[in-house]
Amino acid sequence: MKKPIIGITCPWSVETWGDSREEGGYYYVGQVYVEAVAKYGGIPMLLVPQYTEESLDEYLDRILDTVDGILFSGGGDVKRKSNDNLPTLRGQQPVRYDFEAALMDQANERKIPVLGICRGFQMLVEVFGGSLAKETITGHSQNISGSLPWHDVILNKDSNLFERIGKEEWGVNSYHIQEVDKVPKDFIVSATAVDGVIEGIETTKPQFLVGTQFHPEELQRKDEVAGNVFEWFINSAKTKK
Repeated sequence: MKKPIIGITCPWSVETWGDSREEGGYYYVGQVYVEAVAKYGGIPMLLVPQYTEESLDEYLDRILDTVDGILFSGGGDVKRKSNDNLPTLRGQQPVRYDFEAALMDQANERKIPVLGICRGFQMLVEVFGGSLAKETITGHSQNISGSLPWHDVILNKDSNLFERIGKEEWGVNSYHIQEVDKVPKDFIVSATAVDGVIEGIETTKPQFLVGTQFHPEELQRKDEVAGNVFEWFINSAKTKK
């Protein structure tokens, strides 16, 4: 069987850091996302929000005709924002948000496997009807390498994530100041930090819609168990293909 093509969404530097719109900025994604997809059997393809209102529908159709799975990446320097006036996900990166929300919704309609990580996890929450808390949190922004764990999560024994990881407690990394308030309908919580912050969700429907607030693509460099998340994702894309 041919390797599945995995689309990976990209932030736009103009929205992230305020680069000059006149110069155009650049699209980017952490190399480790690409590394993890390739390592576990996929062919990575970067997906950029280069569209117009008139071209978006055709743009999405062509993407979804091509890819076998989509990884919605993190990125976006929300930590530099004021905690008192933190913008919404759309407010932080509106061009990216509108593109990814439409892409995620249509991928779901076609039952294309979707993995959301960090901001991608938060997008899953919002796009499918959940919400993020307005208050920010502390204790989830580590100051060590992302390949090392920062805190433990408790895995839901009734989740597919638990089946893949194979243990009830797991050390994960952490880079966020926002948390989930309301889980979307037809999703369950798959992982929770010891302080109660939701760290993973997955759909109850017979398809692959999975999100992690932590970064398994970074953990897999030193923790083979984290690679099981990508094996699960890539195998689902192979099945879809």
